[in-house]
Amino acid sequence: MLILPVNPDLEIPSEYRRAADLYRAGRLRDALDVCVAHLQRTPAPYPPTLALLGRVLHDSGYLPEAARELEHSLALDNRQVDAWLAIAQVYAKLSRNENSQSAINNAIAINPLNAAINAVSAGIALSAGDIAGAEAHAQRATQLDPAHAPGWYNLALAAQSDGRVDDARRAIQCALDLEPGNASAAGLSAQLDADSGDLSAAATTLASALVRHPRNASLLMEQGWVAAR
Repeated sequence: MLILPVNPDLEIPSEYRRAADLYRAGRLRDALDVCVAHLQRTPAPYPPTLALLGRVLHDSGYLPEAARELEHSLALDNRQVDAWLAIAQVYAKLSRNENSQSAINNAIAINPLNAAINAVSAGIALSAGDIAGAEAHAQRATQLDPAHAPGWYNLALAAQSDGRVDDARRAIQCALDLEPGNASAAGLSAQLDADSGDLSAAATTLASALVRHPRNASLLMEQGWVAAR
């Protein structure tokens, strides 16, 4: 998940910084331990630590528990953009789609001109089955910052989900132009090329991507799939 800077009006404890670093490094258990220890030592819960604990629980598969911690965090400080995005993702996975959309709206309302927030919102909306909403958020992201590749990537996913392969191909090409080394973008581009019947373009895209990512299992599987068609 995206981690944005916490409220600058709050003093940022060293424990939170350490837990966030552990989370970014993928050390979920260690991040959880630091979060819990920090919350136990403070007389009043630090909202970003509660939110980070919610993200750790989400990534560990504990969705109801993640929702509980994120709701607690937001009850204490409802200006946390990343906490709103995190709980939107949790709600989407719990099939609480209306709650997910409401959380996305709250995140965007705090900073509507941030391309990254709009791009992340697009991905969450898509996971909740809101194709139109996903496309709207992704388009907004690309308008705010045409050089933000995730906006184009999620726009491609939204167009693909809507059955508009040509639009999806144009969007994913923009993402690849911005981030030629992005394996996920290359895989989606190749899939869209193949779905359009352009197997040669799909094979070329995959071959180029595998030069950069020779052990990427998804790319290797897709290369075999394209070759078999």
